[in-house]
Amino acid sequence: MNTRLGPIRLSITIYLAAMAAAILVPLLLFVALLLLQLEQREHAALERRAVAAAIANSTAIERQLRDMATTLNLLSTSPELMEGDLRAFHNRTQAALAGSPWFIIAVDRSGQQLLNTRVPFGTPLGPTSDLDSLVSALESGRVEVSPTFFGRTSGKWVFNVIQPLAETSGGGAAALIMTQNAEDLSALIATGSMPSDWFYAAVDQNGQLVAANDTFDGRVGAALFGDLQSRINNNSGVIDIDLDGEAGIAAYSSIVGWSWRSFVWGPVRSGQASILESWGRLFVGGIALSVLSALAVLLLAFRLRRAIRQLSRMARKLGAGEIVSPAQTGMRETDLVAYALTEASFDRAQSEERTHFILRELVHRTKNMLAVVQSMMRQTARQSDSLEAFLPKAGERLEGFARSIDLLTEQGWAGVSLNALIRRQIATFVNDVERVVVRGEPFLLKPDAVQNLGMAFHELGTNAVKYGALSVPQGRIDVRWTFAGEGDEERIAIEWAEQDGPPVKETKRRGFGTTVLEVHAAAAIGGTVALTFAREGLRWRAETLRSKLEWRPDENDSAAG
Repeated sequence: MNTRLGPIRLSITIYLAAMAAAILVPLLLFVALLLLQLEQREHAALERRAVAAAIANSTAIERQLRDMATTLNLLSTSPELMEGDLRAFHNRTQAALAGSPWFIIAVDRSGQQLLNTRVPFGTPLGPTSDLDSLVSALESGRVEVSPTFFGRTSGKWVFNVIQPLAETSGGGAAALIMTQNAEDLSALIATGSMPSDWFYAAVDQNGQLVAANDTFDGRVGAALFGDLQSRINNNSGVIDIDLDGEAGIAAYSSIVGWSWRSFVWGPVRSGQASILESWGRLFVGGIALSVLSALAVLLLAFRLRRAIRQLSRMARKLGAGEIVSPAQTGMRETDLVAYALTEASFDRAQSEERTHFILRELVHRTKNMLAVVQSMMRQTARQSDSLEAFLPKAGERLEGFARSIDLLTEQGWAGVSLNALIRRQIATFVNDVERVVVRGEPFLLKPDAVQNLGMAFHELGTNAVKYGALSVPQGRIDVRWTFAGEGDEERIAIEWAEQDGPPVKETKRRGFGTTVLEVHAAAAIGGTVALTFAREGLRWRAETLRSKLEWRPDENDSAAG
């Protein structure tokens, strides 16, 4: 035994709830997607800001190191140094650098200090505390910067910029060293471009802290980001880091020309606080909207059920043949249904009246078309000597007229493009569209103008194929329309010009085609028509007021009404 289940019937409350969910859920998902995209963009913007801050700090430190290298280069050419007068060089350099954070050390190849402007000349000095950097600079012959190290003479964490000297220098000096306390570089660390809980630092080639902003509690010389050095492959960039279980990013920038780097790092959370706040608002707002939607669904369901019951009672009375008055449901849509039930008889009468109007209009248009066809056949018959000559001509002209009627039917007997009318009539005579050039701004024709001009273009095309430009391979036709004047006096001129065809010979015989092109066309458009048998090809020009040919929806609608 087969059992067919009927359609599932659900209450209007469930449908309204489903509708509310269908609106609310995609909306919340869309907002969540926007917030997710915004979060991604904010993250990318945060990375760009961090890299920019790291680059700015690396640029400031690079400028400081370059100034130190420039000063060393100038001091290396000092006459006192070249002559080996180290005392004079010491005193002069000490005086020149007084008030600056820089100190000069001269060392021999073994690293033994020959002078140090931190102390008076002649003070017993030991070897420099950073022999590795000295050896590297002497071997490369270039200016190099050392890692940070604890200076025995200064008793502080310092760094050196080392300038190898030429062998011609006197006093046994092999290199000049400019030393500076590492803590002095903190003044060059720019802050403020990132959130307040972010940090800024400069790190040497060994991954040791050189200088940092005031809020960072790291010790100078301590290892910093040692585990990240292997992940750095570019001059600048961003690396994801873990900050005690919290997601963070570290931006870095190499100090151009030197072996140090600048770092800016901090938690992602503080850089995206506004986005996190927006997520919280979305969660709370989503719950609030859901509650309000549920209440609204219950209220609307109650009102809709009551309105539907009222309409149901009206329908039963109407089915029983009773006259019903429209129910007042308090809702526009259901009130419209109630009024529609009450006015059904009036609508039926109006529908019948519209049917009669359409029939009258159809009869009118049919009479007009039959009158045109009758006139066409009569004129064709007068110009034909026999039935055999009449039938092809009549058939061709009826086909041309039918093409115009097809265009009108496609457009619902509204405006037809002049360009489309010309193309439709010419398509029968020529396959190569490049042989016929149609030019002019978009222009819509009235139905009567479509029929009359369609006949004219058909006759022009027929003549061009038989005797004119389309009868030879090289022939061309140029059709264009232009406008002149303004307002109600604006006129339209339509021109048909043939060229590169056979020699034109004007005939004295006035056939149906000539009658259509001159007399019928002029009368139909209410203007002037000129047919010229020019030497270079046939010319046809029709001119009238624009308003007599143009189809305008507003005017035609009002006329129909």
